[in-house]
Amino acid sequence: MNPSNGLASSLANALLDTTGSMRTLLPEVFYRNPLPSAVNEVSAEARYIEVNDAWLAFFGLQREQVQGRPLREIQTWASDQERRELRALLAQQPSLRDREMRAKKRSGEEADVLVSWETFDHNGRACMLWVFNDISARKQAERQLRESEKRFEKIVEHSAQAITVTRLADGVYLNVNHAFEVLTGYQRDEVIGRTSVGLGIWQGPGVRDELKRQFAAGQAVASVEARVRMRDGRLIDIFFSATVIELDGEPVLHGTVFDLTQIRQAVQARAASEERFAKVFGASPNPIAIIDRATGIYADANQTWLQLYGYSAEQTRGHTASDLRIWVVPEERLRLIELGRTTGSVRGFEARHRRRDGTLIDVVTTMEPVTLESGPCWIVCVEDVTARRHDERLRRLSDERFARVFRASPSP
Repeated sequence: MNPSNGLASSLANALLDTTGSMRTLLPEVFYRNPLPSAVNEVSAEARYIEVNDAWLAFFGLQREQVQGRPLREIQTWASDQERRELRALLAQQPSLRDREMRAKKRSGEEADVLVSWETFDHNGRACMLWVFNDISARKQAERQLRESEKRFEKIVEHSAQAITVTRLADGVYLNVNHAFEVLTGYQRDEVIGRTSVGLGIWQGPGVRDELKRQFAAGQAVASVEARVRMRDGRLIDIFFSATVIELDGEPVLHGTVFDLTQIRQAVQARAASEERFAKVFGASPNPIAIIDRATGIYADANQTWLQLYGYSAEQTRGHTASDLRIWVVPEERLRLIELGRTTGSVRGFEARHRRRDGTLIDVVTTMEPVTLESGPCWIVCVEDVTARRHDERLRRLSDERFARVFRASPSP
């Protein structure tokens, strides 16, 4: 319950229960109120009888500028429309709780407020007690949260990776992006409201059950390899990553689908045709590099990789990641190599990289071993998640700011 909800009534009751002049009565129950409060006469002009110090500080006025003045002369409302609505309510309701309105301070600054009032009689004089509760910080936090959500939705829709949003409780699709439509052949309206089971997307025993087990345990899923069925019946191999986020107060899965099919076909084809490999490798929309397993030297990198990191092919080939100072934390590179040696492949390895111009980017790395004509190599695919991580940080910051404002609010 809001502190202004009932405060006007309790103060008015205190006035009714106490004898004596208004000026004698008010200091104890009125002036010490931390919320901006005012007492007006109930009349056509609704002249101000008194205001407390919190009211003066909030609106930036002096007491002598207010006392005895009609309500219409003290410009405390953001618009004439709100003032007219207020007068209409005053004529209809002797009391009101937490009416959201826009107040205007002497400086011209506007503020979101909750207004409550209560009418009472003092020595035969009809009076009205107003209480204002400033909710500007809370409203600003809500606006920032909505803006952050819009940015997040825009990033999802325009991502080159297929992205899904499903309800954690029952697996129902809430949203998919355009890249998902292109990859699977399903249109958005064919998917939303249905589940992957209903669509027959997941193939292979136990994959979906394992995903459900990890989700239920609160674990993030990073690059789980799976085979899925497209709308036209084709089967493709993918990496599926997902995290649990909250959307509109409900836990949902934010999933990313990485198509492995083209990459694997390209790697297999290189042994038979260098030209075919070069075309697929070079045209892939995903940043990919080929690294010699023994020396760590770049053997090749496609155009998408070169554009992401800002190097030319000549500046890349024959050099290592250490030469190019790509790893912000060099120890993470050593850990990636060790993981590759012990597990054979690495998926979902998150780290921060440095581009040639010094810009830092957040990436997720997938590394697969392959043997080419030149010898054992790593096929390294990176996904630039900088914008997504930035938006997630903004969302968390906005959520934390909103939580702090909410906890600090005088509202119960």
